[in-house]
Amino acid sequence: MRLPIRVRLVAAFAVTLAAALVLIGLVTYEQFRSQRDGAISAELRTRADAAAASIGLINAVGNLGGFVGPMVIGYLANRTHSFSPGLLYLVASLFVSGVLMLAVGRQSPVESIAL
Repeated sequence: MRLPIRVRLVAAFAVTLAAALVLIGLVTYEQFRSQRDGAISAELRTRADAAAASIGLINAVGNLGGFVGPMVIGYLANRTHSFSPGLLYLVASLFVSGVLMLAVGRQSPVESIAL
């Protein structure tokens, strides 16, 4: 017996929300753990303009995704009369963004100056 679409959507949303909260928690923990005594690292102080530009780029890409994502899901739902292809599109987008983040890698932080 198949579950109604509303139940499946709520379950998918709940799982996605839980995963997002766990990942946000892990990233926040790593950010605070890596910076001693909550001090701003020297790299951010010297490269404030680069930080501002990167935050702007992240915001722009997020807004673009917020615009394009619902359009693609609506298009796929109209073509197939099902939300499954739209949700698969979201899963594929998440997977591709994770692979891109791993491909970019992580830069080693600059050691802060002890006072």
